[in-house]
Amino acid sequence: MKFRTETEIAPLRAQIDYRSRIVALGSCFAENMAGRLAAAKFRVAANPFGAMFNPESIAGAAMRAAERRHVAAEELHRGANGYFHYDFHGKFTAASPDEAVARMNAAVDEAHEALAAADTVILTLGTAWVFRLRENGRTVANCHKQPAALFRREMLGADETAGILARLAEGPLAGKRIIITVSPVRHLADGLDG
Repeated sequence: MKFRTETEIAPLRAQIDYRSRIVALGSCFAENMAGRLAAAKFRVAANPFGAMFNPESIAGAAMRAAERRHVAAEELHRGANGYFHYDFHGKFTAASPDEAVARMNAAVDEAHEALAAADTVILTLGTAWVFRLRENGRTVANCHKQPAALFRREMLGADETAGILARLAEGPLAGKRIIITVSPVRHLADGLDG
């Protein structure tokens, strides 16, 4: 008795090799893949702004990196642990706005250089759920443990997600090999059909 469906997967036509320059963006699965590639001595950069799970945030990170759009102190918010930005992981939070901006802008510069040099970009989508700030509808990559009442949770549709990925392919990732993966994290809290 077979409890799984077995299938043959054809290899990618364009292979990654040691001449490749790779950027991995997305969930922690992107970081894990990048770690394995780095251990095998591939040239890879992973999630310069931290792990992100939804397509809008991943696209926003790619756009910020491509445009080398630095963070201004006015964009920061203050939380219990210091100053943070909704587009960046908590590891960029700092006690002072100047320190937070310096950390974030160093990451923007690093991401810009890595993306400009990359010929391959791995995008790992973790969820179609997005959290938007109620005050302006802006999607956040990280809620930074702020009160749930500040956010509205929405599901992106398949067409929306495809549109986001198409704009990336035609915009900041034009001319690069794009590999799209889906994070193997099960979101059982929403049910198997959600």
